[in-house]
Amino acid sequence: MKPLLISVAVCTILGTISGQKFNRQYVGVAYSPYTDRFDDPQSSPRSWNAYTESDITAQLTVVRSYFSSISTYSMGTADYNRGKPWDQCASNALIARVAAKMNQQSSTKLNVNIGIYQDEDRARAIGNAFSAADEANRLSRNTVWGITITNEYITTEPRGHEVLNMIKNNKDNARRRGLKIGTRIHVCGEFLGGNLRNVLGLIAKESDFIYCNVYPSNQHAQEGPRSAAINVMYYFLELQKAIKRVNPNIEVIIGETGWPSEGNSFNNSPNSVQNEVIYWKEINSLAVRKRVKVQMFEAIDEPWKGRSSQNKAESHYGWWSKPRSRENRFIEKETGRAF
Repeated sequence: MKPLLISVAVCTILGTISGQKFNRQYVGVAYSPYTDRFDDPQSSPRSWNAYTESDITAQLTVVRSYFSSISTYSMGTADYNRGKPWDQCASNALIARVAAKMNQQSSTKLNVNIGIYQDEDRARAIGNAFSAADEANRLSRNTVWGITITNEYITTEPRGHEVLNMIKNNKDNARRRGLKIGTRIHVCGEFLGGNLRNVLGLIAKESDFIYCNVYPSNQHAQEGPRSAAINVMYYFLELQKAIKRVNPNIEVIIGETGWPSEGNSFNNSPNSVQNEVIYWKEINSLAVRKRVKVQMFEAIDEPWKGRSSQNKAESHYGWWSKPRSRENRFIEKETGRAF
């Protein structure tokens, strides 16, 4: 164990020396490109398929300043693009390609997990994800490492079996490509005892990884961001132990956690830039200390998510924001620095 401990310590020290705010080995971000504002009087937000490779390159260049690991949510399949090639769907289909092209030019590599959303044509979405992964890994080896089947879809046992079957039916395809396959859920607490425990156990046995989305509870959110982060991490460690009892070989990752910089949030957290920064940095420290991989939510604010006062905070989970819709200029909330 000593060489491993020394290695982790060296990585941490080097990260500090290079000015990195987050540990690349353990901390990554969830990412989607839909960052245009709805309150910009000079330009309306673009449609889902109007963000270009150039736009995504600009965004990922900013993200890569601090993070190497990114996870996505969808291949952009929808009725309006039915029958079109995979790279002519919504713009998030292009993320893996852009990351691979960037990896060709840089020693700081992006590692992508491609997400599949629970739209109606899932077989098409999954096929498109494999096509995107194939292309990306031809352009730059190991850019894409995994495929995530659905996002927070499992709320009932029948839905759990849907996801289980999708994983089973695509596991060999993933294996042949050297990819891992798993899912992203917000009900990992069911592993500790709940109605979904059995079907989740079957999913865990078939999966290479599982993303557990874990946010502060209402009670812990009121205790402040530092205390909330500690409670989230120790709760996750209990989840991790329970899941690994089912499948000792599965990788258990915090798939989402975060703290908005403003707005009303589901857990009534006291939201401010200062509290968001404290939460992210505390999670980073805990992730390194406990050797837990985390995908922070999220890289850049997505204004479309919080257009009503009830869910306004959904627009403000990003580490960066974008002041103007059509300008690829991003502001780090902590420092006000433009990227």
